[in-house]
Amino acid sequence: MTSVWDEFYKNTSFGSPCIHYQWIIHLLANRPRILDVGCGNGRNTLPLVPIASEIFAIDSSKVAIEQYRQRLAGASNVTLIHADALTLFDLHLGSFDLVLCHGFLHLLPMRSQLSFVRLIQGLTGPRGVNVIVAIDQCDPAPASSLIASYSPIPFSDIEIEYQRWECLLLDRSVFEPTIFLPHRRSTHRSIWRKP
Repeated sequence: MTSVWDEFYKNTSFGSPCIHYQWIIHLLANRPRILDVGCGNGRNTLPLVPIASEIFAIDSSKVAIEQYRQRLAGASNVTLIHADALTLFDLHLGSFDLVLCHGFLHLLPMRSQLSFVRLIQGLTGPRGVNVIVAIDQCDPAPASSLIASYSPIPFSDIEIEYQRWECLLLDRSVFEPTIFLPHRRSTHRSIWRKP
């Protein structure tokens, strides 16, 4: 899968962060520690660099990590990690005020999704925030090496995993086909605060 994503990042540019990251800053502790799982080229955490004490950004694509590094402009509070996100527990990174899991969960096999959610919950400190943005399949998976491996997301099960957390956002929107996603799909966004 890594080589597929390397090709993707060689040919695609994500510029602006997703809109909900503009207000998430107000939910965070002063000088938060941030973990970005599946960080890509940094589009969602680069705007957070000035307010963060530390950002740990992990991605399996060497190309994405290098693009992130080039966009950092010398910031010293970001640690880029080229690794499989499933190795997070082994990295002993401590706890975080914000864990972003944007566009990653649907790439895991369905049997691994809930255990991964529990992993990021365990990496979240008290009053910390988790952001999960994932694509599910409204239509049959297209015959593309990039997205044929998307797994359906058991969102009702994920909500159960967060039932003791405060729900700050729960949204599902269907979007029309694009070049990147040639079939009609839906995106689930959820933001949870740990008690």
